[in-house]
Amino acid sequence: YIQPNVPEEAEENVELVIVPSTPMEGEADLKPCLRKRLSLSGVTEEMWTEEHLAAMDQFLKDVTQTMIVFYVDDFAGLKVEPVIPHQEQKQLAYFIRQENAEITEENFHEVVQFGSVRRPYIDSLMRTLNAAYLPRLFRKGSWPESIKNEFFSEIYHFMTSLTDTRYKMKGRTVLYIPIESFTITPEVAQKDKAVVHRLE
Repeated sequence: YIQPNVPEEAEENVELVIVPSTPMEGEADLKPCLRKRLSLSGVTEEMWTEEHLAAMDQFLKDVTQTMIVFYVDDFAGLKVEPVIPHQEQKQLAYFIRQENAEITEENFHEVVQFGSVRRPYIDSLMRTLNAAYLPRLFRKGSWPESIKNEFFSEIYHFMTSLTDTRYKMKGRTVLYIPIESFTITPEVAQKDKAVVHRLE
């Protein structure tokens, strides 16, 4: 690395300037799309800085940035970053962009997945999967049978391990009961070998 020859006077006059994060003329300001969907306890209006707004703008405009996370650090206050923090936080809100997707107000729900997780994360993950994702997946009737069977088999295996891990940490033994078992009758289930295998 070769250091450029900069006069000492010039070094003293160097000043870092944060440019206010405002949309250019004719450009939609999408930061409110993030803020109104941000589910994070303890955030106040006074916590927001130009640096936070600039980080949000960066995520919204740069199609190569796949993620932005928000959390409140006990010492540093509100943090807005493009990566998951290394240290576990009490609560974390996230926005994940579909790969290389341009975000607009109209397509926000189609190209951005968002939510929040609380400590302990395993409990939070189980709640999210059981309440939001798995019921939708099971209701989807357009899956080819072979893909459906293979995918659901993997999901059950994962959920069984997750349930086992969660309750072992609490000193209990709990078996995972697939959501699918609540939605089909025994008569229908016994005719489908793949379903019987998954429910065993």
